[in-house]
Amino acid sequence: MKTIEEQFKKLKSITLTQEEKQKTREVLLSFIQKNPVRVDLPSRHTLQEAYTWSSFLQKFNHIRLHTMPLIIIIALLAGSGVSFAAEKTLPGDVLYPVKVNINEEVRGWLSVSSQGKAQWEATRAERRLEEAEKLTLEGKIDPQTNAKLQADFAVHAEAVQKHVSEIKSQKDFTTAAEVSSEFETSLRAHQGILVQIGEESQENKEEVKEIVTQIEAATRSTTEARTQAEAGIATEDKTYLKVSAEEKLKAAENSIAEVKRVIQRTKNEKGEEAVIGAEAEVEAAEAAVVEGKARFAAKAYTESFEIFQKAQQMAENSKLLIKAEQNLKIQLRVQPKINLQINEDSKTDQKDEVKPNSILKSEGQLKLQLGR
Repeated sequence: MKTIEEQFKKLKSITLTQEEKQKTREVLLSFIQKNPVRVDLPSRHTLQEAYTWSSFLQKFNHIRLHTMPLIIIIALLAGSGVSFAAEKTLPGDVLYPVKVNINEEVRGWLSVSSQGKAQWEATRAERRLEEAEKLTLEGKIDPQTNAKLQADFAVHAEAVQKHVSEIKSQKDFTTAAEVSSEFETSLRAHQGILVQIGEESQENKEEVKEIVTQIEAATRSTTEARTQAEAGIATEDKTYLKVSAEEKLKAAENSIAEVKRVIQRTKNEKGEEAVIGAEAEVEAAEAAVVEGKARFAAKAYTESFEIFQKAQQMAENSKLLIKAEQNLKIQLRVQPKINLQINEDSKTDQKDEVKPNSILKSEGQLKLQLGR
């Protein structure tokens, strides 16, 4: 566990611009005005008691949302650097409660739409998995911490499904499929990372096994939600399907272009070996885009949408794994397999003949299976 002295040394090097400080205060004070405290608060005398920072911050673990405005005021008075320093903390660190109970909650309040809420809850779930990965690598994950991380991950994963259901109820199947696809990609990547860490760990195999089991369950639910959304897309008219496929193509191409830039930067810094797996996956993503364009030309819009979506998943997966290798300082030995299998129930828009069973393989790791 990092000492409070170490935490404050970090704070000295963290500064905000005047504009950033002003915007932060405006957002937080606006929320405070709209959400007054509704519970009895400590007296001025109580707040002036000689709390140490460590004992004071431990109380964040028991705070409920209706008291948060007061806590925000205290955090602002203490200095904006506390919030930023907390972002790099792990369970057990002094400022970790600030990270999860202030920073993340405030960012959640700023998400208004169901899509924004779903994406933020997905991010929170991913953050818990990243914390589990780091703690396991450092040999610092104990049963109690692991159980808390699992519980928090489950809450966030369930919240993602709740908000995706809200999106589907609004008949916005394209957005529901997109959000589910993004979360599914992240879950599969983190599952592969944790499996490797667990295999190489001498002390935490059971802890890793437990959280991997949870990830598998969340992945199944997310995959099901995506499949249902894609089936919903297939019921739309041709014009809607065509536009959705075109938008997904642009998104896939943007993701591929972005990960190529990441690969190039990583190659310049780490060398060719650091990006071999990522490059192979990007090649498969590009091949999928070519195949998707052929299906689009044949007016198989639903199928082309799904292929473009899978291509985007491959690109995003590559980026996630590169990021993980850099953050965790490990070499990931195997890239997770991505099987591009088109949902049979989603082909209702196919009226033109399409070539069946086109199969591509890359480095023996990625399998792209298209057709009937």
